[in-house]
Amino acid sequence: MQSYDWTEGLKKLSWEEMVKWAGEKKAGKARKIMSLLRDVMTVENRGAVAIVLTQGEPHGVSIVMAPTGDILTMCTCSPRGVPCEHAAALLWTCREAALEGRSLPQLDIQGLDMDKLLFSSPDDYEDEDEWNDEAEDDVPGVYHELEKFEPPASFANSLKKMKKQEIIDLVVKVASLDEDIYEDFVDHMNLASGNPARIEKALDRELDKLMYLLEDLWEPDDVARELISLRELMEKLVESGQADAVVDLGMQLWERVPEIVYFEDDNQRDYFRLLTADCMEVAVKACIQSSMPSGEKLVWIINRYLEDALCLLDEEEYVLEKGDFTRKDWGYAANALKEMLKALISKNEKGFVREHKEAMLLKWLEISGYKAGKGIFEKALEYIAQATGNYSHLIAFHKSTGNSEKAVNCIVAGLKKLMKTPNPAAWSLFNSLAAIAEEQGDELQALALVVEKFYFRPALDGYEFIRGMAEELNVWPSVQKGLLEYLDTGKRPQSLYEENKDGGLPQPWFVLPKNKNWKAGFPYYSLLINTAVQENRIDDAIREYRRCQKEKKGGCAEIGASLAESLTKSHPELAIEIIQGQITEYIEQKSSQAYQKAGEFLLMLKKTYGDLGRKKEWLAYHQQLIKEYRSRHKMVRVLRKLER
Repeated sequence: MQSYDWTEGLKKLSWEEMVKWAGEKKAGKARKIMSLLRDVMTVENRGAVAIVLTQGEPHGVSIVMAPTGDILTMCTCSPRGVPCEHAAALLWTCREAALEGRSLPQLDIQGLDMDKLLFSSPDDYEDEDEWNDEAEDDVPGVYHELEKFEPPASFANSLKKMKKQEIIDLVVKVASLDEDIYEDFVDHMNLASGNPARIEKALDRELDKLMYLLEDLWEPDDVARELISLRELMEKLVESGQADAVVDLGMQLWERVPEIVYFEDDNQRDYFRLLTADCMEVAVKACIQSSMPSGEKLVWIINRYLEDALCLLDEEEYVLEKGDFTRKDWGYAANALKEMLKALISKNEKGFVREHKEAMLLKWLEISGYKAGKGIFEKALEYIAQATGNYSHLIAFHKSTGNSEKAVNCIVAGLKKLMKTPNPAAWSLFNSLAAIAEEQGDELQALALVVEKFYFRPALDGYEFIRGMAEELNVWPSVQKGLLEYLDTGKRPQSLYEENKDGGLPQPWFVLPKNKNWKAGFPYYSLLINTAVQENRIDDAIREYRRCQKEKKGGCAEIGASLAESLTKSHPELAIEIIQGQITEYIEQKSSQAYQKAGEFLLMLKKTYGDLGRKKEWLAYHQQLIKEYRSRHKMVRVLRKLER
């Protein structure tokens, strides 16, 4: 915005220039608050002043065009001459007035020489004496007129012409006007002293001012100004080599984050979160530049990420790259994280918060181990596996390094611990053993492991799956023999493994324990019969069914029903025989419940005869039962229902 004519310069002002001057965020906000401007007045056709009505205390704002064409600004919200949204709103209001040809009221400046006041340079004076008593007499009036604004650079140039004692007297006089002004002077002196204790005292006061505003429920604008001021102060201290003090201040600020972002309004909360994030960004930068040992720096930063529930910090990859940390530093961090994880586990807490903490610690432990190098990474993953039962990352590491033997040993160690109480994680680990065997081309070992799962939980689909694998490997006869032996006795068939050279299996890498929850018992007749039917071994199916009947095992009736249903089409006479046998057995029990079960089998028999087109045989059998058991009235009622 380089223009010597105020009005013409305003007309040429573009929105892009506005954004460049004030910043995109402040420029955008300026448009929204233009309606809050009051008493807008121009100053000698080179600037303007106004009052801004905000939620809190009204702000005084001014903009002035220097002879260079630069726009200077002063506002009570930011007494550092930094363009704010209030100044931007005033500038844009003046631009609109210039474009519309509207004249704004003029501010009466009572004959003051604005050029000399605001824009004079040391070269404008012949010698030091030109800053005479008459000029000094003008200062109080000028100070009174512009007490809300930060003096421009030319004011500092004018001060350079004063004698040292005159400046000291002026400072003492200004400090005596107000206790806050005095304390501000003291803070500035402490910060400039380079003395750590004095700097810490000044920083504590800055933070106390911020917390005072929060505790006394001051307006958000006031708190925002303090946060912005705090960030600027932190940046200056870092630049001046006082990084340690900034780290301490950042830690104090971090501990009070919940108090700072407590606002109920979502927009305000987000705004304060961003302002606090800006401060913490400087604190992290200060940590990297501080005198702490580099390993401790890294742990300090990681701890902040572990505690960052509000996502205030930048992406960790970006921040950690700035630190240029070595493998040794990451090793130090890995050891520190192990201790944190131990402490967390020892507390034996439960719930989401605890799980989240553990997950974050594990994540950073894995990152630290990886960056520390192969050896430390392996130890970190081993610790994670032992502490949590999650062996997946350790297994992946061993596989990636081509060390399958270590991967297998790692899984076996994990299974010994986890299989005491089998859970999804344990089964996932066990399945990874079979996967490794297949990757190595050891298909017999993979089959042996699948058979182990069958021993633990026998099922028809598992039997069929094993059969498919075994047939491809040409070992099905010996494997089938072993499976049927297990279903009969409940004991692992040693012969299956002793016959390894003759079509048997190798010993599995891990032998599963007995299934404590197995209630079906052995012989497991239902599966013995179902596998026989599936493989069309009908004689074996009938034999096992007869054994079941003879031993009077529980569930024999259901087994018989299932067997009969399976044989209806292929062996109808056997199916009818089994069903009739069950009907007779239930009727002879002479109870209402038994009669109802007999009725279910009678209905099944009726359907079987019907499907076979032998309805007359059903009617004859039905009438025979009515006649034979006519004295059992409850049974007769069941039979009569089947006439419908």
